[in-house]
Amino acid sequence: MSLRIRLNLLITILFVSLFICSSFYIIANARDSVQHEVESTANLALQLIEIAFSSTTLKSDEQKQIEVLKKLSEQDLTRHLHIDIESSNDVITPDEKHIVVKVIKAPNWFVKLVTPPLTEIRLWLNNPIEPPRGVVIRADPTDEIDENWTEVKSILIFLLVFIISSNILLYFVIGKYLAPIDTILKGLTDIEKGNYELELPHFRLPELDRISQRFNHMAKVLLESKAKNQSLTKYSLEIQEEERRHLAQELH
Repeated sequence: MSLRIRLNLLITILFVSLFICSSFYIIANARDSVQHEVESTANLALQLIEIAFSSTTLKSDEQKQIEVLKKLSEQDLTRHLHIDIESSNDVITPDEKHIVVKVIKAPNWFVKLVTPPLTEIRLWLNNPIEPPRGVVIRADPTDEIDENWTEVKSILIFLLVFIISSNILLYFVIGKYLAPIDTILKGLTDIEKGNYELELPHFRLPELDRISQRFNHMAKVLLESKAKNQSLTKYSLEIQEEERRHLAQELH
């Protein structure tokens, strides 16, 4: 495996680790946000109901009071809430035309991760004439989960695009800066073949530039050594030729 691929693999692992950690952090924040929102809405609804019934003048009119309770139960249309009215012998539920089936758009894995514990609040409304009735407020995080999923999805897509783009860019940048290695390897091959006149250029990276300078110095020393060896070989041949002539003259 080349150095370029190893560096890119290491950077990819770091990016993936960053993406996973960021995902856990974002999802944890989304869970806290959903829980805080539904609890706040349920508590607000409870306070409004208490205020409405503490000031109502309909205690003497049972039918009107029941209508008020039905209107409350029909507030399932309200975000984050389901409201039911219960008594000892009946449950006042909204008309069918008010029943809305909510379809959650977020994927199941996200829903499981961010759905908070069930929030249920009960309030008993006492009437001197009629049996007490209870208002049951159940938090419904569906809308909040969908909103958070939209935001989380946008952030995760941005992170994913950033990681992929950065990884591709780094792959080409690393390849550009490591390209002189091929030149150095080619120079070593030429040195092995006896081409000592080769001289490498200067490189941008300081480490590679120092290697280039040492390479050029080595090539220069080898070239000088080659020239000296050639000179000594020539001188040795001249001496041998001179000795042969001298020996031939002696024999003659």
